[in-house]
Formats: sequence, C-alpha cells, structure tokens
Amino acid sequence: WSIGVTLVGLGPTTGDNKMMTLFSNGNNAIFLRRGGTNWGMYVTGDANLQHGANTWYAPNATSRLLFTYDATSYRLKYYLGDPASGTYAMRANLLVNSNTRVNQVGTSLCVGKAVSTNIGGIAWDGGVNNLIISDQTLVGPQVDEFFQTGEDFTTHEYYPDLTSYARLGEDTYPAVVDSKGNATG
Repeated sequence: WSIGVTLVGLGPTTGDNKMMTLFSNGNNAIFLRRGGTNWGMYVTGDANLQHGANTWYAPNATSRLLFTYDATSYRLKYYLGDPASGTYAMRANLLVNSNTRVNQVGTSLCVGKAVSTNIGGIAWDGGVNNLIISDQTLVGPQVDEFFQTGEDFTTHEYYPDLTSYARLGEDTYPAVVDSKGNATG
C-alpha cells in the first residue's frame, strides 16, 4: 500500500520528542517523532510495540511525505520531499518486525488523530493537503511523479491505481471529499 500527503503548516518544531500521529487505524499508527533535526519515523501495532528509524531529517511546513509498504518484503519506506523544487529522498527503509505486522485493523483510517502509546502520542500538529491512498506500492517513476511540483494529482500516471484522493485544503471543515468516491465518513 501507499499513503502520502503534502504538509500545509507545521506546529512547533522543538525537540520535545513527542510522537505525533500522522496516520492511524485502530491502534496501528505511523508517527513522526518531533525531535529538532531528527524527526524519526515510527510505527506501532498495538499502541505498545514501536518500531522505527532515526532519519536525521525534519520536514518543513510545506514538505511532501510518502509512505509505501510492500507486504512481500515487509518493507515500509518513508520518503520526504520538497514540492517547490520536486526533489525528494528516501529517509527510511524499515523492515517491519513480526510483532507489528499481525495486529488487528480498525474500521477507519484517521489522519492526524492521536494514538496513545506506552511512550506517549499526540495528534498531528499542522495541516495536510492532497491525501493519496493506494492498495498498491508506488515505485520508481510513480514516486518521482508524486514529488513533482504542482498539485494536479489527477493527471499523474498512478491516479487510476489510487483508492482515494482527497484534496483536503479546498473544502470547508469538516467536509472532506474523496474524488475517487471510496472514502466515506
């Protein structure tokens, strides 16, 4: 699977090491640890098991983030890029351990909703835009295209492979529209 967003604003970037929940489903979550220059990427399977990678790179208020997971290799990759220049780099390539892979999923995918862990967990502090979700792992040219400048994701080669695409920034809260029509609620 793949999930990505473009940041629109970012809360305090102090090195308080808070686990900011970016995506969650039940007690499964992807976090970025707010740590000054080292915003490590962490995952949890049951709100107690954490597995992560120090990245030594911090997102900025306009960064683009992409997470891809390959269920055959158990690899979760984290890409961080700058949509103004179209540049990006893979910042983590994590082998997800077996304890984290076997957890129950919930009924809703949440963006920014806090998931508490045994080391803390807070809601995402900042805005997000252009949410893409796919049940396929984006690779190679698809990743390149995701990080291109501009925001017209509907013209991208991988757009037909997306299960959901929500522009987010164009709607009045709490209305969120999935242009693919699959995400409800």
